[in-house]
Amino acid sequence: MRFAVVFGVVLAACASSGTTEDGDAWLVGGKGDSSIDAVVVNFRFKSEFDVPTSGSRMVENQIEEQLLYTVGQLNGDRSVSRLDLLEILDVTRTHVDGHVHVAYEARVPVAWGRPKSVPTTYDLVFPRSMSLAGQETFTAKYKGKCVEEGAHDVDVDSMWYDFRP
Repeated sequence: MRFAVVFGVVLAACASSGTTEDGDAWLVGGKGDSSIDAVVVNFRFKSEFDVPTSGSRMVENQIEEQLLYTVGQLNGDRSVSRLDLLEILDVTRTHVDGHVHVAYEARVPVAWGRPKSVPTTYDLVFPRSMSLAGQETFTAKYKGKCVEEGAHDVDVDSMWYDFRP
């Protein structure tokens, strides 16, 4: 499942409006969020997944778990998402045939490691099912062809870290 991300760039106190809406730019003060090698960009995107009905009460946790897959993907581009600053903007739950379909919109700051080549969009790939069986299927399908070179013993517990679509 691919989702295009649209984000704003923050350089000093100036935000590029580009393809973002007003308020999409993000700036943090202090050395904890500064880098000589990165620029902070704000990813805003929509995603979705399915979960068993029994797990539908923990939707926010499952959104965070799905977003762990940003770690490996962004690491492949010398970048990292700040999941501790995740903002969930909207969530919709729909009960369908014994499972729950979750659709959401989120915003997360990313330290983009190539400041001279910041893209205007970025494709993220996530598991369609956040059940354990769904993540195992996703891992089995992609661990042989879409992981970091040199990754070993990739399993459902480490796929999010090594995943490079």
